[in-house]
Amino acid sequence: MTNIRMVCLAASARPGGFCYAGKDIDTEQWVRPLTSEAHHAITAYDRVVGPGDPAKVGDVLSVPVGRSFPIGCQTENRLKTGRWARLGTVSFIEARQCLDAPATLWENRLSTRNGLFDEMSEAVANGFDHSLLLIEVQDCTLVGSDEGWGGVAKPRTRASFTYNGVGYCLRATDPAFNLRVGERREIGHGLLCCSVAEAWAPEGQAERFVYKLVAGIITPERLG
Repeated sequence: MTNIRMVCLAASARPGGFCYAGKDIDTEQWVRPLTSEAHHAITAYDRVVGPGDPAKVGDVLSVPVGRSFPIGCQTENRLKTGRWARLGTVSFIEARQCLDAPATLWENRLSTRNGLFDEMSEAVANGFDHSLLLIEVQDCTLVGSDEGWGGVAKPRTRASFTYNGVGYCLRATDPAFNLRVGERREIGHGLLCCSVAEAWAPEGQAERFVYKLVAGIITPERLG
């Protein structure tokens, strides 16, 4: 078991609970603590760092982790082995020190019905050695919409932005920025923690795909 000091850059919703991710202060490497439970989700209990006090984006956390268990391009995954503790917090300026500088957000070829460059085949995604990136954008806009199909409602929040001259529209899973259907919110300048989710096969298809997400939205107002 190893205790890492992690700057929390994402605390997003996922089936079964939450998905946390951040950078190890000492190695500057990404870490995604997961559990061995269904969907590998961090539960509401797992993320508590004080009475009624969950770990938040911008926290500096002490996180006990064990073995690595990569899933596809999710090489950052580590098994959570103990209770978390908050060591402090970072400002927006300090969070910027965690920025990555990719040329693009993985491969830009496939798009879903509601997104833009938000999809990759599992085979393509597995050619990458990372699934997390922190980027800085100047023009982020959030829109809430119903992405349901066949009469089943699926409210979703989408983040649209430009990075290195390329437009993207990715599903946003940061609970702090959930919008109702029809709502729109101009974020403008901010840091986005972009993540590649685990692969799955759409109904009726044999081929599996992965989807790019905005798992964390960090603004100057959020961190100060």
